[in-house]
Amino acid sequence: MSKRIVVTGMGALTPLGADVESTWQRLLAGSRASGACRRT
Repeated sequence: MSKRIVVTGMGALTPLGADVESTWQRLLAGSRASGACRRT
């Protein structure tokens, strides 16, 4: 018996964007979503 996996969609919620398309475009553009850690 073989098992199958079906991907029906993709989603992303990242510091670079609220969806896969905007996140991917910002990654390709070289955007960064990190910074220095600082104490507040």
